[in-house]
Amino acid sequence: MRPVMVLILLLGCSFMACDSNDSDSTGTTDTTQTPTDSVNQSDSTEAQLDSMASQDLAEQVISPLHCPTDETGYATINVNEIALNVACRGQGPAIVFLHGFPEFSYAWENVMKELASEYRLIAPDQRGFNLSDKPEGIEAYHVDHLVEDIVTLLDAIHEPKPILVGHDWGGPIAWIVAHKHPEKLKALVIANGPHPDIYLRELTENPEQKQASAYISLLLGPDSANLLSANDFALLKAQVFNDSFSEEDRAAYITAWGQPNALPSMINWYRANLDFESGVTLPKNITVDIPTLVLWGMKDTALLSGNLVGLGDYVSNLKVIEFPNATHWIEHEDPKGIANAIREFDNGLDK
Repeated sequence: MRPVMVLILLLGCSFMACDSNDSDSTGTTDTTQTPTDSVNQSDSTEAQLDSMASQDLAEQVISPLHCPTDETGYATINVNEIALNVACRGQGPAIVFLHGFPEFSYAWENVMKELASEYRLIAPDQRGFNLSDKPEGIEAYHVDHLVEDIVTLLDAIHEPKPILVGHDWGGPIAWIVAHKHPEKLKALVIANGPHPDIYLRELTENPEQKQASAYISLLLGPDSANLLSANDFALLKAQVFNDSFSEEDRAAYITAWGQPNALPSMINWYRANLDFESGVTLPKNITVDIPTLVLWGMKDTALLSGNLVGLGDYVSNLKVIEFPNATHWIEHEDPKGIANAIREFDNGLDK
């Protein structure tokens, strides 16, 4: 059994609402168990941890006041029966960022730097990625679980209506969260993250998108994790890294890819949700009625611009901004442009 939250990295208790005299409701004290000579005491400790694990996540509150502005802090937060590694930076209204494949929370680091003086920015490693839990089995990565992870996280951050931002796989998750729980969000922002209905249409009807998505067949293969990790992740490096990735960025990604069981868990997102031969697809009829901003790098060779066509049929309040020179890795290539677009969009909502 995993000790319940919270392990604070870098920040002590400043990231969370802490009380050094209370160790049961917030779980902010060190829950690491140490050997004792008393069996009864050990059993009691185990029972207490089990009780903590079953508490409602609304009690596990990230303080809205104490994310650092000059660096990114990290905490482990229990959601939906797993633990997520969560990055946090800045102060103000909350924005939650969802990364895609094969990234992790660090994908948003440069965008967060741009916004940290105005917003509280929260970016989880989603399940299966980097330092977050990696449950066994393909079914554990079904979209229903992925969505519930984020819904539970939204409840835990103690913000009435944050803005939700999604890129790549974070896009479909964000679309579905906004569809199912519009009451939890102020607005939705998508950066090269396909709408489930339109992506499935494009895969079926657009030969160019079908060819661009041919890599999915590789990922669904039985030896895909070994292929991706071979020669020090050579294939991933070739597909992901471009001039916008610094040496520090590249080192961080290689470390994340090398986490135990990370690659098989990451690949399970595809196995559980996009295995077309088995008839497994994303949910359909995903409509969104909250204000939505879509940012799209028009040189994306994996998610083509056809994914923009027909969005208005599913989104009642839609704004689209095209980035003509950006690729799929838009948040790395133009973090200032992404931050400015989010800021201006949010300012417009308040008028």
